[in-house]
Amino acid sequence: MSTVQFTINEPLVWNYPDGKREISHLLWNSSEDSGDCYFDRKTGVLVDMYRVHSFINPDTNEVIRKADIVKMTSSNVWVLPEFPSFMFPLLLVIGVTLGTSVYKAKVGKKHS
Repeated sequence: MSTVQFTINEPLVWNYPDGKREISHLLWNSSEDSGDCYFDRKTGVLVDMYRVHSFINPDTNEVIRKADIVKMTSSNVWVLPEFPSFMFPLLLVIGVTLGTSVYKAKVGKKHS
């Protein structure tokens, strides 16, 4: 197993439908493997990758190159909700509790 030296370039700014994001660009190159990766700086999520790996047949010395391509096409991580997601269940519990209290109070008055 070989060790590969990575280079991280200055952050890039990419435009997305939801706004601009800072991206880290990582490069590497060895005799068996080379690649280009882009990561979202805030989340650390891989957003784009192009990697080429060489396989060498030990009997024939034939070199076969395989390319891996990864491209994130959508994400909900960057979308800010209109209100926090925990609010809906909380509001539902409060509404049911208040509704039950009002119902019990009205039923209790009818039986008095």
